[in-house]
Amino acid sequence: MLLSDVVFLQEVVLPVHMILFFKCLGIKFVFDFSDPLDIFDGTLPYLKRISFKLRSKRFISTCTLANYIIMENDLYRSKGYIGKCKHIVFPGPINCDTYYPLDKKFLNNIILGWTGSPATIHTIEPIIPIIDNIARDHHIKLSLVGVNKIKTTTKYVQIEYHKWTRESEPNIVGSFDIGLFRLPSTMEGLYRGGGKLFVYLALGIPFIASNFGIGSQIMNASHVGFPVSNESEWKSVLLKAILDPITREHYSKKGRIFAEKYLSHNLFSVYVYNIIRSIEVVPKNRTVV
Repeated sequence: MLLSDVVFLQEVVLPVHMILFFKCLGIKFVFDFSDPLDIFDGTLPYLKRISFKLRSKRFISTCTLANYIIMENDLYRSKGYIGKCKHIVFPGPINCDTYYPLDKKFLNNIILGWTGSPATIHTIEPIIPIIDNIARDHHIKLSLVGVNKIKTTTKYVQIEYHKWTRESEPNIVGSFDIGLFRLPSTMEGLYRGGGKLFVYLALGIPFIASNFGIGSQIMNASHVGFPVSNESEWKSVLLKAILDPITREHYSKKGRIFAEKYLSHNLFSVYVYNIIRSIEVVPKNRTVV
């Protein structure tokens, strides 16, 4: 790092003294983040609150001292410590060469799906009873990637669990008929990134999403997705998506086009290259890390 002209920090925050030391050496910083690192639950146990509070302070310091910021959620523009810095909003990126639509027909035997981890399964748990209720009268399955259990007891819906790997995710998620993206109505939910949405878009998976935070931003930009404006709408929107294969197919094609045009790794690399050039690096025969 000491031999670099530019350091590219991705989802990593550093202590203030370390950043200041590097900046004294003339090293420039680009900070790229997606999920909120400055927001935490005040009801957490004491030691966890201390840890998250420290992370929050480091996040704000990293934003303040960065030469350029790349963020996923447009709402961060309003944050004072970001508004004063050079920044862009770039949703994604997603590798559109790896995440490519599978050949399939839009039939009435529906696979509802979600991809995530044990740390984020709580976001989708509240709508599983609704899905279970719908499964009593409709042929649907629920596919969960990245977890091997849930807290909710179900009676009607068949649930498939899949281990997440970088290699298997495109094929497993690519088999979904409808992707699920629910955000909790909290400050953390408001400022979260949209990683799952980018996977769905690249794979041509029509999705149902909270019309909130990054969910509304992506749906408004892409004109793709079945929006859910409040918790009471989940059942009606799920049924609408399940019973409308024509709209799902339309969203599938349109979503893939949007991903290729606006979310791809190739486009992101052009942005990063131009950002590095724009921060007036004085050549020292160093590199970017």
